Amino acid sequence: MNESDPAMGGVSSSVGSAAPVVIPWARAIRFPGAAGAVPCSSVHPILLESSSRISALIDVLALAGGLLAFEFSAGLVIGILKPEAFPSNGASDEGPPDSGLLLPVLAIRALVTVLIVAVILRKRRQPITSLGVMGKGVFLDTLIGVTAVPFCYLSMMAATLLTFWMFPEMSDQMEENARKIMNLVPRLRPIEFVGFAFLVGFYEELIFRGFWMTRLRRATSSWTISALLTTALFAGLHAFDQTLVAVMNVTILSLLFSALTMLRRSLLPAITAHALFDLSQFLYLLYRAGDSWK
Repeated sequence: MNESDPAMGGVSSSVGSAAPVVIPWARAIRFPGAAGAVPCSSVHPILLESSSRISALIDVLALAGGLLAFEFSAGLVIGILKPEAFPSNGASDEGPPDSGLLLPVLAIRALVTVLIVAVILRKRRQPITSLGVMGKGVFLDTLIGVTAVPFCYLSMMAATLLTFWMFPEMSDQMEENARKIMNLVPRLRPIEFVGFAFLVGFYEELIFRGFWMTRLRRATSSWTISALLTTALFAGLHAFDQTLVAVMNVTILSLLFSALTMLRRSLLPAITAHALFDLSQFLYLLYRAGDSWK
């Protein structure tokens, strides 16, 4: 699916002489040089027409390098000031990290992400709308994000049941993954989980769908390739601390969030769906585990 693919380029598409096929809720996009073309200033900023492929790829690497530098620096600072936050035998043996550090570190991580992205946007003279941060259609975008959550669960359930049917020996991985999550994330109050879920949903979608996917689309001229590359990275990072079945579900979620972003040319549906999905998972674990979640 490249940028000239009309099916993802607006509200309708056509094949041969067939009648146009309407795509509900899709934002209309015009392409320079196409029939009925409009001036370049009318092209959606998310397509990054003013940016070269090389500069788009450089921006992807710049954000990755900035985030890695922050994680390394934050690890050093925390290790010096509070070494007990890093158990010598790993989190799975010693329990979850200090809950007092979780939300502040997460908030700082989100702030650093925003700052790095802001610097890159300023350097490239790109508007915030190039990330899919839209001022219009907020209500509809939020509603689409909310209604996408049940579809996420249905897709995951179908894939999980099929996997367990084909590989019955993997059926215990969901329980194992729940234990991994509880070892990685400390037990918080429900209101704290709300903040945690929305912070994670915001900065992960800003990084993966808002920045990396759009820049990779510009670098490769393909929404499909950029979505697959972003999903591979997103799932690969989750593979470090989750089971194979969980990573499969993360892959499904990433593809769905990518589709929402491509369809609406907006990041809000993916942020909403991501945050609500994570929140529902945490609240379910909290209800199910009770006091056993330390």
